[in-house]
Amino acid sequence: MSIDDNPASGAAVSGAKSQSTPQPVTEERPPSIAAAAARPRGTGLIARTFDSLSLPQFRIFWFGTLLSMGATQMNMMTNGILVYDIQDSRIIAGIVGMAFAPTMLVFSLFGGVAVDRFDRRLIIQLAQVSGVLVAGVLAALVFFDLIRWYYLLIGGLLQGATFAFLGPARQTAIPRLVGKDQMSNAVALNMAGMSLMSVAAPALGGLLYERITPGGVYALSAGMSVAAVVLTGRLPSIKPGAFKHRAVFAEIVIGFGYIRRTPVVLWLIFQGGLTALLTFPFRTLLPVYAKDVYIASPSDVGIMMATLGVGTLLGTLFMAGLRQGQSRGVFILSASVLTAAALAVIAGVPWLLVGTLCMVLIGLGDSGRMALGQSLVLEACDDEYRGRVMSIFMMTWGLMPLGVLPLSAGFDLLGPQLALGVMATLALVVSLAFFAQPRLRKLG
Repeated sequence: MSIDDNPASGAAVSGAKSQSTPQPVTEERPPSIAAAAARPRGTGLIARTFDSLSLPQFRIFWFGTLLSMGATQMNMMTNGILVYDIQDSRIIAGIVGMAFAPTMLVFSLFGGVAVDRFDRRLIIQLAQVSGVLVAGVLAALVFFDLIRWYYLLIGGLLQGATFAFLGPARQTAIPRLVGKDQMSNAVALNMAGMSLMSVAAPALGGLLYERITPGGVYALSAGMSVAAVVLTGRLPSIKPGAFKHRAVFAEIVIGFGYIRRTPVVLWLIFQGGLTALLTFPFRTLLPVYAKDVYIASPSDVGIMMATLGVGTLLGTLFMAGLRQGQSRGVFILSASVLTAAALAVIAGVPWLLVGTLCMVLIGLGDSGRMALGQSLVLEACDDEYRGRVMSIFMMTWGLMPLGVLPLSAGFDLLGPQLALGVMATLALVVSLAFFAQPRLRKLG
């Protein structure tokens, strides 16, 4: 089924025209999307929350994202536990945990230009194929007892380079599949789907790690990525509109210039980047923190990551129900404060139950900042710049090494709790300071 025969549009479609071959998405809104936007919209909370899933093409995209994200989550959890089992070094665990960040930072700008030039569906599929190869090779290395910590490092570097293209392609495909009126809802639902897999995948991965082998987790991850490639292939091509093919570096400079001329986007990127720098490193070092502070098992770590996903799922579902004019700027700023406060509680109370419950709050806070941040940035951008803008927005993930290495070194020098307490305090101060910026606070 192509976008043009979307039954949710309610429009009468001429039977004379064949729809057997999907057509590329054009720069203008396809008739089905325009009709879907004009259809009667549900006013209840549930109807508002799941509105975008009424569009068949977005449902295909959404399920493909679920499979891809589930594979990524299992890989990250397995890498974090396996490297500490192999090497018993917090510093090396931190290096492997943040390995994806440098390559994502380096390649993000090129990924943004590629997304603005080429078919976004094809870019997504190539990135998913890369996930199949990385997970498959790691599975083979484990099965043949050849695994070393530096292979996990290489795998992380490759995943980061892949995500530099996958992230912007995935985010910029959403407006072309659902239209601008449902963009915020679709972005939040997409993140809710990823959060759903961050609940199930780490828990399943933790069980498989203990009861089978780490190789079994990697093998399952590879299989999920294969399924994602097949499912994404059912989408029509999502080609960008008119694009002047200048030199790559010239296009990168133009992208930065566009952000500079769009103050709302500039502030959202700045707020998202600085908050991620101070709060996300704990996620990377969670397996180390849980093992040292809580004496936790791999399944305990899986449960903690799953509760993080529960919070993110609840938060994104709430954000999916928000519409323009509902003080979204206040929500995004409050979400950052919530994340920082939850990290402070984890640092101060060395109980596994308290830490697990606080992971729910961290998920709530992070989902608000990321889902709203992405949707607000997409809303503020012209389509011809979205790939480059989203690549720069997602470069904030590449800044994580600046936080992971100091935090892992702090674990060794100060102890995990005190080091995390210092980081949480800085995050709380910065998050409260952003409330003084009216341009963000008054976003509707």
